[in-house]
Amino acid sequence: MTRVISTTVNNIKTFHITAENALPDKYGDRANRRIGSHAELKNRISFIQEFEFTGSSRQVHISRDCLTVAVSGEYPPQIKIFDLPDLSQTTVFSVRRSPAHFEFLTDDWSKLGALRGDRKFDLYTKGGIFASISLPIRCRNFVYNPPTADVIMSSEDSQLLRLNLELGQFVQSIPACAQNGNCVAVSDVHQLIVCGFDDGQLEFYDPRDKRSLAAVDLGSEVTQVAFNKSGYKVAAGLSTGDVLLFDIRSATPRLRYSHRNDTPINSLAFQNNDKYLLSSDSRGVRIYSLENEGKFYTSFETKSQLNHMIPFPDSGLIFAATDAQKVQTMFIPELGPAPRFASFLENLINDVEAEEQDGTPLYENMKFVTRDELEKYGGGHLVGSSALKPYMHGFFVHRELYKMIVSQNEGTELEDHLKRTRMEKKEEAEKAKIVAQRKAPKKDLGDLEVTENDSKRKAKKKMQMVNDPYYLD
Repeated sequence: MTRVISTTVNNIKTFHITAENALPDKYGDRANRRIGSHAELKNRISFIQEFEFTGSSRQVHISRDCLTVAVSGEYPPQIKIFDLPDLSQTTVFSVRRSPAHFEFLTDDWSKLGALRGDRKFDLYTKGGIFASISLPIRCRNFVYNPPTADVIMSSEDSQLLRLNLELGQFVQSIPACAQNGNCVAVSDVHQLIVCGFDDGQLEFYDPRDKRSLAAVDLGSEVTQVAFNKSGYKVAAGLSTGDVLLFDIRSATPRLRYSHRNDTPINSLAFQNNDKYLLSSDSRGVRIYSLENEGKFYTSFETKSQLNHMIPFPDSGLIFAATDAQKVQTMFIPELGPAPRFASFLENLINDVEAEEQDGTPLYENMKFVTRDELEKYGGGHLVGSSALKPYMHGFFVHRELYKMIVSQNEGTELEDHLKRTRMEKKEEAEKAKIVAQRKAPKKDLGDLEVTENDSKRKAKKKMQMVNDPYYLD
């Protein structure tokens, strides 16, 4: 369960679905009375079930079919897979060491690659770990290029390692101009490779002839790189908190801005058909509008240290891995609509805004019920009315109305139960009655009647004759 908090920067609202522990509704009215009307304890909604770790989360990635989200975290080191249409956890991969980087290798989550800091590259399938490959050189980051089936890794030895998954072996490496590669990216359009190094070099490579095409000195350590959807622009994040946007046809940056926190950039992403550029450091996320000459759009911060963020494609939803136990989720309506699997966020935002206007706490004195539960208690006719607020797979209903519906249904059930009990008791009483056994009239046996003067032998003979059907009328 979570609660919603809104922040406003540059007149753009960001709704934080903040992760906090919730009091289960099973504790009943007594516990709810103790809570009272405290907004931080009352106003809670649930998003993705078990979207958390016992320690912290490190990275979050979304599959290309937009149906799965994977998150790495600790402790113990794990990679959790979540199904977005069902808003629930699918499986958990236990890893020996928290991966430095991982990615989906297919459009769905059937194949996944994870790079560990101990010179190991792990391949996962839906059944678990498939193979663990030893690397000849320590690598820091990798990217998968589907057209060539190459896993391209930035190493610490002036080269880019290439592991071909179709051949199942390492192929010719790409020589680099600098020593330690921090990050690498590849364009889905023209397969151009870009790598950032710790000495400030940003180098481009052609995968066809395995050589360097151009290099740009940015002056500070490059920590993140990313291509846009068209493949003509590339963004680079520096250790100083600066972000530079290049056109691949020019060595002069088209845009440069700073987070002003002197902390390294840990994530870069283009959003909504390259209209926005998102960047994050350990403090928060800044968003710039590229269609408006690179002007500042909005920003937000997280309470815990932010390790990685990724926006859901073509929407205003953003996932963030932080040092908090739960994975953070933010929603910016002006950035884009809510995804189909989280369409309930639109209604939620309207309720939050109504709360801010009239001061009524969100979902105060309301209870969540499923459609089946509503039908069971005879409240199906309320579906579609203002008495119910649709939410996920059910509805929110006022507690007083819920109690009235349940009490009416329980009253009918009580009457049926009492009537059934009376009938059962009546049947048991009828069965328990003692029926008087009437004795048959005594027959006149005449000479066959046993008298006191008869001997035992004679009496026995008379009894046999009495019981003989021949002598019975």
